[in-house]
This record gives sequence, C-alpha cells and structure tokens, in this order.
Amino acid sequence: KLRSLKTLWVAQNNVTTIGGSLDNNVMLEEVNLAGNQIGSFREIPYLDRLPNLTTLYFSDPHFGDNPICQLCNYQTYTLYHLNRVKVLDYNTVSDANRQFAEA
Repeated sequence: KLRSLKTLWVAQNNVTTIGGSLDNNVMLEEVNLAGNQIGSFREIPYLDRLPNLTTLYFSDPHFGDNPICQLCNYQTYTLYHLNRVKVLDYNTVSDANRQFAEA
C-alpha cells in the first residue's frame, strides 16, 4: 500500500476498470490513466474517493485517449462527479466549465 503516493501514471497499461483499486491511496493528487481502455462512466465516481485528486488525465497527447473520452458529455459528467479536479486532460477547469457541470 502506497498511502503517501501523490502522483500515479499508469498510462498505456490496458486498464479497463478503476473500481476500488485506488481507495487506499488517499494522498493522490495527480492520476494519469490516458491511453487505456476505460470506456464507462461507471468508473468515474470511484475517483471521488480520492480526497486530494486535483489533476486527472483520461486523454494525453503522448499516450492517447480512453474510449470514455468519446462519450457524449464526458467532460461535464467527469467534472460533475469530481468537483475537486482543477486540471482535466491538460485543460485547466474554468469557472464556466465548473458551473456548467454543476447545473
């Protein structure tokens, strides 16, 4: 268990689900899941269990996208469920984006 881990990059590792796999890593601030095979909105709420998560990548220019990135309202859904995230896929979350997601 890596309870003090703050950054985790698991890009291009054929990850298909998140589930509770990160629950013990409560200090995580940055997670890069780009270039994997995550394709369901059901995986997003699991990341809300990370109270310090502020930076999240499902898409990365070096590693590619997850299938979830192609789903309608991907960014809105993600920001709605992860209201502490300040950077999503290398984009700083603006106040307007946050308000739209919370509407």
